[in-house]
Amino acid sequence: MERIIRQQILNFNIQKEIKEKDIMKAIKEAYEQWESAKSYFEEVTEPRLIDYAIFLESAARMRYTFLVEEAREKGIAAEPYACLKEII
Repeated sequence: MERIIRQQILNFNIQKEIKEKDIMKAIKEAYEQWESAKSYFEEVTEPRLIDYAIFLESAARMRYTFLVEEAREKGIAAEPYACLKEII
């Protein structure tokens, strides 16, 4: 019985670690998408694409902000994305 409990605790810790890595990966990807969208906005010259560029940047920023807030609510250490503080 004790062995089963230890295994369940170990499995829980491994699952928690995987979830944390997934969230951190998603945050990194969202930040990169946001940066890409900002660059696209700065480079677009076609007037009909300006609204699209604004939409892309706004959506990417909202996704990034959402993921950072989710990480904080789940108690995931802020250290890996602390360098992005000025953005939030």
